[in-house]
Amino acid sequence: MSKKKGVKVVSALCMAAALTFGATACDAFITTNSDADLKQVVATVNISSRLSEEQDVRAAAIQALVDMGGLRTDVPKRDLIAFYMSTGYQYVESYGYEATFNMLLDSLVDRKVMVQYAMAYYLDKLDPTPADKTDSLVDGCIDYVQDALDSAEGVAKNHPEVFTLQYFLTNGGKGNLVDENNTKDYDKAVYNLKKSVNDSLDSAEKSYIKEKSDSHEHGEVRTLPTGAGTEKSDYYVAPVEEVGGVKAYEIYNGFNDESACYGYEALDGSTKVTRLKAYNSFLRNLQNNDLIKEGEDTTDFTKMDYYYVELANQLEVALITKYTEDLEKEAEDELLRNDPNSYVDSRYNETKAKEKEKYDENESAFEEALNGLSDTTLPLYSPKAGYGLVYNILIPFSASQNDKYTAEQARDRTDTELATYRANLLMDVQSKDLRTSWFSEHEDDNYAYASTGASGVDYYGTESNYLFFEDNYTNTEKYEAIGQYLGKYAFNGTVTKTDDKFTVKAKKMGIDAFIAEMEAYMAFATGKTVSGDKYDKYVGPNGLDNNGNPYDYDVNLKKFNDYSQFMYYTGKVNFAAGDVSADNYFVKDTVANKAVSAFNELMFAYSTDTGCLNTYMGYVVSPYKTSFVPEFEYAAQYAIRELGVGGYVVCPSTYGWHIIYVTHVYGEGDVYEGFKKDQKDTDGTFSQLYFDKIKESFVGTYAQKVQDNALKAYNTDSTVVRYPDRYKNLTELG
Repeated sequence: MSKKKGVKVVSALCMAAALTFGATACDAFITTNSDADLKQVVATVNISSRLSEEQDVRAAAIQALVDMGGLRTDVPKRDLIAFYMSTGYQYVESYGYEATFNMLLDSLVDRKVMVQYAMAYYLDKLDPTPADKTDSLVDGCIDYVQDALDSAEGVAKNHPEVFTLQYFLTNGGKGNLVDENNTKDYDKAVYNLKKSVNDSLDSAEKSYIKEKSDSHEHGEVRTLPTGAGTEKSDYYVAPVEEVGGVKAYEIYNGFNDESACYGYEALDGSTKVTRLKAYNSFLRNLQNNDLIKEGEDTTDFTKMDYYYVELANQLEVALITKYTEDLEKEAEDELLRNDPNSYVDSRYNETKAKEKEKYDENESAFEEALNGLSDTTLPLYSPKAGYGLVYNILIPFSASQNDKYTAEQARDRTDTELATYRANLLMDVQSKDLRTSWFSEHEDDNYAYASTGASGVDYYGTESNYLFFEDNYTNTEKYEAIGQYLGKYAFNGTVTKTDDKFTVKAKKMGIDAFIAEMEAYMAFATGKTVSGDKYDKYVGPNGLDNNGNPYDYDVNLKKFNDYSQFMYYTGKVNFAAGDVSADNYFVKDTVANKAVSAFNELMFAYSTDTGCLNTYMGYVVSPYKTSFVPEFEYAAQYAIRELGVGGYVVCPSTYGWHIIYVTHVYGEGDVYEGFKKDQKDTDGTFSQLYFDKIKESFVGTYAQKVQDNALKAYNTDSTVVRYPDRYKNLTELG
């Protein structure tokens, strides 16, 4: 692959199709190119000559596809400009036009090479005939394409390359609606193209939809849990066969009815008028770039020539993706062909030995590793017991309470007097559900839904029946799961809805009421007893603990000697033996995972400590001096050391009340029991996470090596011809 001025070439193996309608850069030169100029070929790619040099029987097959028009070898200038408009413009400021356009062309050439190489790969897979029957390698494909062209209508007849790609994406044309495995690659590519058009139209239509005024203040914007409302990356709306025909995902452009567009959800406030305005704007963009042919019926985008141009682009990317996935499957099969423990165990033991040497020598390195936790960076060895992770719910002082405390400080009070005064203020601190901003009359900004009725979701009732993120919990085929978020805690307050407008008021609770609420929800979530008690040594508003003792304070050193006197409450989830296991901690529906997911949900509902939201498993706590305030440090270390996973402590600080929950505890030595082959496919187990990490490295390296070798062998002067003079006007811009 060519590199110009140090530009990193965009990999053709993962490059999305360049779609002009998704363009965000509209440089003036785009609208000055004539139709003839856009059709100029800026490069050609044909690997059949290289295959012939190797006496590969597939050379004739590839050339036969080229000769009958089923395999595009040319890269038109239009594709280069479209790629620039959708993606490449971002590189101009750093690298200039010449380097940028050469980089983009290199990527388009790479894609052509890999498409043809993938076809050669699948010719063997689809029809592994003897070498003396070379013609039969492609006969099936040519017959399939010819039959498709004979039955095609309109401009589809001008695009045999679409049907060739369809052949390879549907297992040699054998795909049908009954056998989803043979159609999903093609169907998903079509869906991706149509969805890209709908997304582009949605974006334009928003400017035509009159915004509703929201008369209700819903409070400060509340952080959303990671994954809320996120579609799965591999999701697509598959066609379904019904009486009278096939129902498939369609583009809504306003000429048709939204109700007839299976799988598409219109914007809130969308009308036929606003959609038509968006579609007309979309068409003007195409027309300005000479991408609409004279006399075309533009009322149906799927009947326009440009639709098939971009469909071919999408199908090329889909074929490369399919080829890459099949390479990865080959590599995984190779990894598992023998006893996988021989490789995976050796990697596990080698990594653990390196960690032991490193962490025993430098404990701070272990703490740094904990701060960088993820599914792929889980430590295998701990140098010392006492390390752990905690969630923190902070229920803060109100502004007026902070003012009172500041005024008390100004009166030159002693530390014990201030601590006693703070203990008095703490008894009036109120918690409330902070998720009010998740309610909105605007559909795009509303995350709340009534849990009764059609959804039929099991939930924990408070003063309302409103839950959040319905898609994530009721449409799991389309939407991602939200990690460690149970999703069953209804908004704690009153909610009324009139004409799509919400009136929301959160219920206020003191610390004792909050603890009771927390324990009740945790018990509901886990099916276990969740209970605790007030800590005897806590010094309350009267300056004494339950035994009549005052603060243990060193007047000379001006410090508290016993921070257990600041622990208000301790408790624990009553786990049974085997409920808590590091090896299975992230497995959904286990008791330990339900517990941590319930507490995490409460943290999103009540905590003003946003730094703990969306962390892997909370704050890292070491057994040594930390940067936390002393009350929090002592309580967290106590909870980790004495209570373990599922334990919780309530303590104060100058910020308010902290409710600390232990999510993970590290003992000394091995963190896990090792790689277990029988758990490698069980979601959430350590063995699955570890095997996926090893597999990704092994498989990715294999697939990348095969593709790099293919590009090195087939992206040569004998297979690729570039015509720099034909896009010189682009490289000389600026």
